[in-house]
Amino acid sequence: MRVLVAHVHYRQMGGEDVVFEAETHLLRDAGHDVEVLSVRSEDLDRIPLAERARMALTYEAHDHGRRLIREAIERSRPDLVHFHNLYPQLGVSAVEEADALGCATVHTLHNYRLSCLAGTHLLRLDICERCKPTAFVPGMVRGCYRGSRLQSVLAARATTRQWRDMVARGLPLRVLALTDFMRQKYIAHGASPDRLVHKPNSVDRGEPAPPEARHGVLTAGRLSPEKGIVPLMRVWPANAPTLTVAGSGPEEDEVSAAQGPNVRYLGRLQPSDLRAAMRAARVVALPSVGPEPMPLVALESFSEGTPVVAFDGWSLGAMVKDVSHDCVVAFRDFPALARRAREITDAWYWDKISARCVAMHASTYSHQRNLAILERVYVDAIAERHSR
Repeated sequence: MRVLVAHVHYRQMGGEDVVFEAETHLLRDAGHDVEVLSVRSEDLDRIPLAERARMALTYEAHDHGRRLIREAIERSRPDLVHFHNLYPQLGVSAVEEADALGCATVHTLHNYRLSCLAGTHLLRLDICERCKPTAFVPGMVRGCYRGSRLQSVLAARATTRQWRDMVARGLPLRVLALTDFMRQKYIAHGASPDRLVHKPNSVDRGEPAPPEARHGVLTAGRLSPEKGIVPLMRVWPANAPTLTVAGSGPEEDEVSAAQGPNVRYLGRLQPSDLRAAMRAARVVALPSVGPEPMPLVALESFSEGTPVVAFDGWSLGAMVKDVSHDCVVAFRDFPALARRAREITDAWYWDKISARCVAMHASTYSHQRNLAILERVYVDAIAERHSR
């Protein structure tokens, strides 16, 4: 198949950028003819002011995105265009233009922006579901998109058109939800179950270490309030195994200050070093208080046979419960999460949970599984486009 993969990179690299690059390599390694339209958010600053103003006035479907995707399609002549992040430079208009030029279209939903302007369903570290698809008045009043009411109005117009295209026009032809939790949530809002496909992300297979080579608990991720790392550090029991923290972000000073005799901060680790830290841990604790769609740290931990403990609820809680119900605790109960992490490190059935983690990676989060779903979705979308 000839595939064009389109993505707007964030100003600060995150999980969506990693997935975009990983799936592009995955498709090429499988023998598909893959071209890339890679746009960077910071490039927006170099666009002439008059054109940026026109983009803002027509943010829900601007000509800039149409032109970018049209030029890319004319160069590569793809059968299908797979979109990842659309904003700001591509937008809904890029999907509409790809369809108008005869291409099948697929879009991965990496966050909850269709039902939350911030994409997080989080307001001041509390779960917020005041908005829903096409109904964004609370988010616009609060300025939930980048802290700006004006930008929130523009984002609401864009996501409203995106939702209506998806529900009423069947554009894109297939929409990929990272978890079944996300899929069911949007089906409940009116999305077509035939077009909304559950397709998890994938990570490399691990090299699980034996139990006797492991010790302590690891927590890793961006050091920001919604990750819940600082509160976990503060309630970590003095008689518990060592809690090791890895990551970087705006809370680095707070993390450094929260260190103790059995709580240490390593800073940001290179991917290979982070994998080694997961492999050496008895447990990975993910105390996120936000409804993350699919943190890659959890998938990588599974691949290394390292049990994950987390708060119950939303996507992460559902993923962890698929391995073991013993690995979740009540939402936002940090002392309970610390106790559970300690209990799992010493559990007599630790090796059974570890084996389930490896099996879960192989069956659900492996590259082979990811590729198989992508290829099936592509074939279905191309067939439907031809039938139109």
